[in-house]
Amino acid sequence: MLSAILFLLLSQSQPVDLSPEHRLATELMTEYTTRWAAGDAAGLTALWIADGDVVTLAGGILRGQAAIRAFFEESLSNAPKSQFLTIVDAARRINDDAMLADGRWRLTSSKPSAKPVEGIFTAIFVRNAKGWRLMSLRSSIPSGGHTRGIGRTADFPKPERESSTTRAAVLK
Repeated sequence: MLSAILFLLLSQSQPVDLSPEHRLATELMTEYTTRWAAGDAAGLTALWIADGDVVTLAGGILRGQAAIRAFFEESLSNAPKSQFLTIVDAARRINDDAMLADGRWRLTSSKPSAKPVEGIFTAIFVRNAKGWRLMSLRSSIPSGGHTRGIGRTADFPKPERESSTTRAAVLK
């Protein structure tokens, strides 16, 4: 968790929001990236409530844990040993048991010739008997339209050479 916050701090060009909501959302998204790194489709699925949903990059809406698990099984098999990173840019409580988080993600392939893919996400977390869980996750890749860069806090840091040590530190 501390490494994830350090990564967050280093990647921001504006003051970082370290509110309790921001710290919690960062912790929850760090758990997501840790389970991705482990190739754990069942663990990723367990982060969702039973009737949660995912909106895919292709615009598909996947509802329920069976559909979400199938999505992660396919995604992880198509991108083995890939690195998935997230940065939470903003988070706020909707009420005592619901929270909204916005941020950025980067997927780096294990193939050295492949370029990383970067996008944005919005996550809705709800608290139930199991703790905080995802209710909904929406991801997209900005098109670069007329609003490109407006309100953007910072790009992902561009390491000179990404190493397994760098990846492991970010995912701890």
